[in-house]
Amino acid sequence: MRKLRPKSLKEVIEKYKEQYPRNCRFFDGKSSNNMLQELLALPPKASPKQIFNVIGNESWARHFCAECKEYFSRGIAFEGGEAEMYVCNSRIIYVCNSCIRKALKL
Repeated sequence: MRKLRPKSLKEVIEKYKEQYPRNCRFFDGKSSNNMLQELLALPPKASPKQIFNVIGNESWARHFCAECKEYFSRGIAFEGGEAEMYVCNSRIIYVCNSCIRKALKL
């Protein structure tokens, strides 16, 4: 188990470069190069909202809660055997702080 924080712009850029080859064309007419340049133009401590405004998808800068099914910035990741107990065939399960607080009240 580990604490989660918002993903940094540096992490997002590294993942973006891994996932999209140069000059990949998107359905809206933009290319992966355009998006990368927009990400590189953001301030180093860009917020998840700023990253979303460039990419248009919250999953790049935030995590998805397995319990409430919402995107979040802070929570817990259950890994390995902990995750397998919760959902079959999954290596990591993310749970937001709100759901963790609710669980503690049970």
